[in-house]
Amino acid sequence: MPQQLQQPRTQREFSDESIAEVKQIIRDFLTRLRYRDPHTPRNQKLRAEISAEINFWDVQLSPKQIEEIADTACTIAESAYAHITYEHQRVVAKFSAHVVYVDNLDIRDLEVVAQFGHRLLAAADFGNRSIERLTALLRGMYALYPRRACDSFIVSTLDFLISVHDELTSGGQVVIPGATLHPWYMRQKSGIGPAYALFNYFVKDWRDPADRFHLQLVPDLEICTDMIKYVSFLWT
Repeated sequence: MPQQLQQPRTQREFSDESIAEVKQIIRDFLTRLRYRDPHTPRNQKLRAEISAEINFWDVQLSPKQIEEIADTACTIAESAYAHITYEHQRVVAKFSAHVVYVDNLDIRDLEVVAQFGHRLLAAADFGNRSIERLTALLRGMYALYPRRACDSFIVSTLDFLISVHDELTSGGQVVIPGATLHPWYMRQKSGIGPAYALFNYFVKDWRDPADRFHLQLVPDLEICTDMIKYVSFLWT
């Protein structure tokens, strides 16, 4: 049976001054990155495939929710990963669709999230088609990416789901004085920076496996990815 969904998280109320301040923070952040809109065209084939995949999950999403998840996931693949093949873009888009679904809509049965690691190791049934499809996607990545990257995809996914569960089960908890790194720690764990950094480079057989120079570039990409999510979190 498909799992019931919670209502989307209620957006916090912001004053006009707060909204203007956050917008300026985002503009300043993008300026420092020297960001320029790539004006990437939409890939209608990719969007149709991802929409069909989300619909196949059968998790009681409305047509509008399916469209929004697919648009976000495909925009990530189309714009940030325009340099990789369509096959790899599809993997990024599918992975992103699962992330958006779990991170923004939440799964009412939190036990599905809490038991992900255990059930993954035990090859047990998840009881949720979205999570089952995510697991199948992770397993299939070994045919497209080197083992080093695929292992990191799995670890990043585990960190993400653990962090989402922590966030959903500790709502209203006040950060104690002195625990100033806790919000950043949670964003870092739930940002899936390692996976999105590795999506850039680790196409299978693209270079000699003994050549590890590109690993030195991953930390910067990881931090950049997590910071983008951290800054966007101020807005949502």
